[in-house]
Formats: sequence, C-alpha cells, structure tokens
Amino acid sequence: MSKSFQSPTLLFKRLHYAKNIHTTGLCLSETKILKDSVAPAHPVSHIRKAFFVKQPNENPHENNLRNLKISTQDFVHQFWLVNNTQYQKEKLEFEGELLKKFGEVKPEDLTPFYIRFLEKI
Repeated sequence: MSKSFQSPTLLFKRLHYAKNIHTTGLCLSETKILKDSVAPAHPVSHIRKAFFVKQPNENPHENNLRNLKISTQDFVHQFWLVNNTQYQKEKLEFEGELLKKFGEVKPEDLTPFYIRFLEKI
C-alpha cells in the first residue's frame, strides 16, 4: 500500500471536517489536519481555504512564510467576501428597479449595472 493512500472513512471525516470549518468558524490552530490541505470553496467569497500545518522542524523563515500565506489568504478571503456581498446586494437592487420599470429583466439590461459596479472597484 502506498503512503498517500487514505481509507475512505478517514478521507470522508477530513472532508466533512473541512466543509464545516466555514460554518463553525474554527481557526487554523484548532484543526487536527496532519498535512497541508484545502477546504471546499466558501459559499460567498468562493475562496478555498488552505490549511498549512506547522512542521516540527520548522525554521524561523519557514514559520514566517507559513504565517504570510495564512495572512494573505485571510486578506483575499475578506476582500472577496465584502466584494461579492456588495455585488449581490447592488445587483438585486438594480434588478428590482428594472422589474418595476419594465416588468422583466433581460441580460442586456444589466450592462449599465456591470459598468457602474466595475468602475467603483
């Protein structure tokens, strides 16, 4: 048997555990993951959280790199969480205005919204 083989039960538990991290708000220090891994995409930010395990023989440079990866990932997740939330909110408002005005929303009617939204970024 190869070293990378995992029993289906263990694999399911790890995937189930990683999937619930988004809803339970667990932080990296609380995880029991033994090697670097990636969770499913967050429902709003669409960022797949990566978990970087601290190695027992980690030197200060490796520790710094691992911490930079974690902080960068947190920044990117937060950016897209705010951006995507704002996008959905504004798009729903714009579609509501179109529905009141024309009674329907066609894809081409959303062009002004997309232009305005992208100009704000």
